[in-house]
Amino acid sequence: MKSGGWSRQNRILLFEFINEPQEHIIRLNLVIGPCEPGAEKVREKLFKLCQSRGDLFNRAVKKKILAAKYSTVRSQDILAKKDFEGSDIEELWEKIRPVWRHFVAQDLPSLVSAVSGIFVQ
Repeated sequence: MKSGGWSRQNRILLFEFINEPQEHIIRLNLVIGPCEPGAEKVREKLFKLCQSRGDLFNRAVKKKILAAKYSTVRSQDILAKKDFEGSDIEELWEKIRPVWRHFVAQDLPSLVSAVSGIFVQ
């Protein structure tokens, strides 16, 4: 299950942080990326899982088809525009920490469990 060269780790499914400086948003996305020939069924299986679990994969529900290369299946704002207003770097870190802790403790285990479940049969 290799990525077709888009990641050094050869993963098809990756998290990415997006920094939108003009919009003052920091977002965490989960993306299904390209794969090597022969792994297309894995991408499709991941995408179908994401479509069926809108509670976990909020961006996949809106998509009708899997894009040829990159499909964002989950998106979560870590910092919003209002968080930046009047905040220095330390205050921003204080706003990030609880969001990140919640993600690691609550969301990530659910995501891992859902994705792992499609490969255990």
